[in-house]
Amino acid sequence: VCVDLGAAVQHLRQTLGYAKVVLCGWSGGGGLAATYQGLAERPPASDACRTPDVVNLQGLPPADGLVLMAAHAGRARILSEWIDPAVTDEANPGVNRNAAVDIYSPAAPKAPFSADFIAKYRAAQVARIRRITAWAKQRLQELEAEATRGTSDWSRGLRDVGFVVHCTQADLARLDAAIDPSDRSIDTLDALAEENHSPVGLARFTTLRSWLSQWSLDDSQADAVDALRNVSVPVLLVVNGADTLVPPAHASDMFAAITHERKHIHTIREASHYYFGQPAAMAEAVRTCHTWLQKEGLLEVRSEVSTKD
Repeated sequence: VCVDLGAAVQHLRQTLGYAKVVLCGWSGGGGLAATYQGLAERPPASDACRTPDVVNLQGLPPADGLVLMAAHAGRARILSEWIDPAVTDEANPGVNRNAAVDIYSPAAPKAPFSADFIAKYRAAQVARIRRITAWAKQRLQELEAEATRGTSDWSRGLRDVGFVVHCTQADLARLDAAIDPSDRSIDTLDALAEENHSPVGLARFTTLRSWLSQWSLDDSQADAVDALRNVSVPVLLVVNGADTLVPPAHASDMFAAITHERKHIHTIREASHYYFGQPAAMAEAVRTCHTWLQKEGLLEVRSEVSTKD
């Protein structure tokens, strides 16, 4: 993604002639845009970065500014807050579920959740992600060993394997307004359960290498909080106040990570993640971006020229 984005930035400047290029990342794109800018401004020490594939990240052209809208800090971080921690058997998510952290069990505690339960629940979410990561690394090692030995059957050339991650929507904050308070409405457990089984759930379909690159909390290098510490260009964060998908803490953490003063954060009250049926909220987001771009000298102000017959 970073290599492709670098090619786009270069094309905008060199071929299309744009004097200023601002990256705008929405939702998951925010973490990616911040990661790109961080790598562009402070490249890794080595010529290539293993992600787990070797990728040359030297010489990426930096953008002139960043806009992060309704953005979470990164896929690995958000998955660690969403994933269902009760799953113990990845092939059979309904078997041998961990009753101590199974919010879908009739015996589960109800909101508001205690601090002890939240801590135990978050730890179990991270533990599940790390179990998947350990399996992915082991399976990759097996594939690499098979490739080294050589094979003449159907598996020759096999370097990655796709798999399904079941049950990836069980965020406690969707049920408890006291967790990271905001303008958001609270979902019912039934509605959350439908998302937990949805075929379009977060990280539902992935591969061994993609898991390590994007979803593994310990291996993914796409984290906006880390990346923004290396960013020197102006940054705007637009937070949607009633966003049920992106926790407000992500925006706060990203804003705090920026070490310079050319940063601004703006919250649009009552705005949902996608602005569905909220034209006024969307208009506020546009005005906020437009005003900020002009203030930072990233958007040329042209006077309108009227013509008369």
